[in-house]
Amino acid sequence: MNLTEKSAYIKGLIEGINPSESEEQTKILNAIVNLLEDITLTIKDLEETCGDFGRSICEMDEDLKDIEDLLFGDESICGCDDCDDCSNCGDLDNDMSCENCEEIISLDDEVLDD
Repeated sequence: MNLTEKSAYIKGLIEGINPSESEEQTKILNAIVNLLEDITLTIKDLEETCGDFGRSICEMDEDLKDIEDLLFGDESICGCDDCDDCSNCGDLDNDMSCENCEEIISLDDEVLDD
């Protein structure tokens, strides 16, 4: 039984005992049933929204993977399989230009590691 069904079941039980509308206990029971119905509907809406978000995240993840494949393929940036032991990694261009003065700055491996 889901929450909607349980809420309806409780409401049916209360209606089945045919309580008098003038009694204070009946007013309390009706208020509790109304609260349960509101909580049930809110939870149902949240579950649907959560499912929508989950599907959107999966779609974005697939799109991001496609972009990564386009940019990097199956290899790392330098084109080798293992950057830790690659002699090609030292051949990467470590020169950068300053955004303000456009002076060329050469970065060695020690600075990049830091």
